[in-house]
Amino acid sequence: MMKVRKIIMLNLKTLNEAIPQMKTGTGFFSKFVNPVWAEDFETPSQLDIFFAMTYGEKYGAPIINAFIDDDTGKIDDASLTSFASMIYTMRGKEWARLYAVYTAEYNPIENTDVTEVFTDQKTGNGTTGNTKTLNTQTANSGQGSVTSSGSSSGSNASNVFGFDSAEAVGDTTGSDSTTTQASSTTTSSNTATDTGTITDAGTHSDTESITHNLRRHGNIGVMTMAQLAGGEIELWKWTFIIQIMNDICELITLKVY
Repeated sequence: MMKVRKIIMLNLKTLNEAIPQMKTGTGFFSKFVNPVWAEDFETPSQLDIFFAMTYGEKYGAPIINAFIDDDTGKIDDASLTSFASMIYTMRGKEWARLYAVYTAEYNPIENTDVTEVFTDQKTGNGTTGNTKTLNTQTANSGQGSVTSSGSSSGSNASNVFGFDSAEAVGDTTGSDSTTTQASSTTTSSNTATDTGTITDAGTHSDTESITHNLRRHGNIGVMTMAQLAGGEIELWKWTFIIQIMNDICELITLKVY
């Protein structure tokens, strides 16, 4: 006689029953704080709706009971924020590595791309010295003149009185003399000579650095270009954000419907 096993599911809720706000765009993706994929998936509400439509009928694992409110039987927004933080803590580092692969830039038909950086450095030192000999002459000369002249003229007369005379009569007649002085010119010159030497000396050290960048890239021959292109096709059949959703389900849902 065939025995039939019945699986009785008690107190199990689907994700949409436990987190109904996912269906309106307020689910895990809206609660993740600055996830690595934020620049490429700028509308988390759309991801929440897609997640609810695709995975919402899955039954939640016992872990969700820790966040369900006993009175409402649902997970409110504050509890969902804590739930999302826990999930990201568990898988965030792994998701960062997957995102690095997803955003990597490369040539799909090359299997090597190496850049080598090396520096050549040269040093040196020495002494320096300079001597300057002075032998210069400076001449100064000048010329000036001074002129002075003058003249004067006139007459001198004196009167005397005769004996028992009331009127004076002239006694002598004279004249002034005239004096004239001619101009004079002076000339001066001098010459100064500077002689001697000026010497300076010192030391110097020099350092020269030259940095080289050498890039080697291409196909090293272990795979054909067709094989490389095929690997590229297989890679892009994988969808990064679907991988994230599957990882969330792995943590919070049962593997049955």
